[in-house]
Amino acid sequence: MVFQGKSAHDLAKQLVDLKQNGNKNMKQLLEHADDQLVLAGWKPAQGHSMPPMSHSEFKKAWTAWIKNGAYAPAK
Repeated sequence: MVFQGKSAHDLAKQLVDLKQNGNKNMKQLLEHADDQLVLAGWKPAQGHSMPPMSHSEFKKAWTAWIKNGAYAPAK
């Protein structure tokens, strides 16, 4: 996954970088939470684990993060 091994700062920067996020603006990033690609994370293949939160919890946190300016924490 493109987010594995990233610090919170680096991941936040990557997620809002148009060159690295599929050219998605903030509105499109909000919509991305319901893409089939993202939803597939909650249907892991055999031998893989579920994310540490429900999709609903993820979407709530994702929306709050974006609507509050997509802050990148300090390194």
